[in-house]
Amino acid sequence: MGDRCYMTVTCRREDAHLFTNDDLGFQFFDEIEEKETSRVVQLEDQEANYAHSGDMPTGIPYHGSNGAGDDYGEGVFACDGGLFIDECEAVEGSPVVIMLDDGTLEPNSEARARAYLNAMAKVGAILKDESIYHVLAGKETAT
Repeated sequence: MGDRCYMTVTCRREDAHLFTNDDLGFQFFDEIEEKETSRVVQLEDQEANYAHSGDMPTGIPYHGSNGAGDDYGEGVFACDGGLFIDECEAVEGSPVVIMLDDGTLEPNSEARARAYLNAMAKVGAILKDESIYHVLAGKETAT
């Protein structure tokens, strides 16, 4: 047993099996979500071990977030089907840039946030998930 956190993933229904397997253990958000016929689904894992670091698939488009664990803070991640961005800090599901006590930005913090937003734009176009555009416009977090 390791450091556990809550995680969500939004992906194509046809790819959900890559997350709901025994290795990762995500579940459909609710019974309605599981039985719906929509192309895009939401999955959750209430006890993700170390935010499934190093175990998430990389060949499919999806996005999601993880809550804080004992050893790491909140984060957001996105995969555009090729590039997987998973080292972006977040607050309430939105990417943030970390400012240090001396007023300078944490090295690479801005680059990680930009990489995440670029990947999210590609994922949004692929999934045609309108919630993604709210994130890019800064209006609300993706669901």
